[in-house]
Amino acid sequence: MLPSRSKRWLALTSTVLLATVAGCSGDDDNPPPLPATGTAQIRALHASADTPPVDVYINGSPIGTNIAVGNQTGFATVTAASTRVQIARNGSNVSTAPIDIAVPLNSALRYTAVAVGDLTQVSGPERLQAVLIEDGGAPPPGGSAKLRVVHGAPTVGPVDVFVTPASAGLPATPTFANLAFSSVAPASSSPAQVLGAGDYRIRIRPAGQTTVVYDSGSLRIDENTDLVAVAVRDVGPGPSLSPVQMLLFPSTGSANFARDNRKSVRVVHGVPNLLPLDVFLKAPDAANDAVLNRIAAALAFPANTGYLPFAQGNHSEHLPHPDLGQTYRAGKDDFTKWYPDKLLFPGVQPDDPINKNYPNTDLNNAFFIDEAAQKSGYFEARKHHQEYQEHLQSKHAKAGLLTCSDCHSLHSVKGQVKVAAQSCKSCHGDKMDYKAMMPGTAQTAGGFFVRSHAFNPNPRKGGPTSDMLPPPVMAYPKK
Repeated sequence: MLPSRSKRWLALTSTVLLATVAGCSGDDDNPPPLPATGTAQIRALHASADTPPVDVYINGSPIGTNIAVGNQTGFATVTAASTRVQIARNGSNVSTAPIDIAVPLNSALRYTAVAVGDLTQVSGPERLQAVLIEDGGAPPPGGSAKLRVVHGAPTVGPVDVFVTPASAGLPATPTFANLAFSSVAPASSSPAQVLGAGDYRIRIRPAGQTTVVYDSGSLRIDENTDLVAVAVRDVGPGPSLSPVQMLLFPSTGSANFARDNRKSVRVVHGVPNLLPLDVFLKAPDAANDAVLNRIAAALAFPANTGYLPFAQGNHSEHLPHPDLGQTYRAGKDDFTKWYPDKLLFPGVQPDDPINKNYPNTDLNNAFFIDEAAQKSGYFEARKHHQEYQEHLQSKHAKAGLLTCSDCHSLHSVKGQVKVAAQSCKSCHGDKMDYKAMMPGTAQTAGGFFVRSHAFNPNPRKGGPTSDMLPPPVMAYPKK
């Protein structure tokens, strides 16, 4: 932290980006009556983020002109037969339309052609193309809504999509798994997903991975709404943490744009006569540490750090109870299952294995995952504050022999303080060398380490711990 006398010179600025939270009202969701026998209905949605406005033709006749991204044509009724759909740049000759397809339309059904892809590519899997959706057209059951999701973001690989109540944690199983570009889920001609009216949240992860790359925040979905949600490239305005945003199309009217709702921060050195600075991002009561929380070294005017994502969850070691006003109830609550979408808890949460790194978080490289660790199965801490996860790996914990309070005093009571070093002797006798079994692996400050609690039978070499260093020199000694 800067000395207080320097604060009056400090003009660093930080910017927090809050994405737009879209509501999905059913006010405009008034589709025409279902098509009669022998006819079908078809519309087109413009969901190619960087494609200019388009004109849409059905069997050579226009059903919509100058349709901008996020807008649609509305349903047109046509004869149920093979139908030509053309989507061309506004004002251009229809014969040059980049989307020109023949669609077999079945009687009494509704069809949606979603324009997705990259206009600059004339061929290949990411070209501008139409994703066709066939639907029976029946309204959702009373008090509910219908939903389909389209992957319309070229250059973005297959994704897992989670649609949950707004306040729910991220479940282990996605709502739609491994959705590839130009695919729709539920599949065309299958029934749409039915949701009860309420507040929802859409989150996206790369297929099979654990990092959320898009979070819509809370979205209101009203009853009697028939939504097509299209993931498209995020092209602004302004920066975003996510490569995608969602377009939420009702049956009629324009789409709601739902950008990524996560936060980021950047720091700008804006004072010409101020020396270069080190910048730290940390909990309010944490000490500055060049390894653990320094995000920029020697930041000089007029440079900036770029936008930086926070570690998952709030940048704090506090873990509030999910029920407002409640505190942890021993024997009743399982805190290890709290906030799986927000809390990064390696070795505890199922989606956060201990044997991998977590780039762009303060828990990156928190544990040794080298060849020795993989071979032994013990992943000892490299950073302080991971003793609990270490202990969970030990035979003591797995056999239910020891908990934290068996060796440590939770509260300091005069005459009743436990000495951790003595606890081992109750089972192992005086010959037990806890220092060899518990090397200092977790760095907490420069040249200072905390002892491992994994009890690895073949412990790695550690660094100096508090009992190996000279006693501190107190600035204000006790009298």
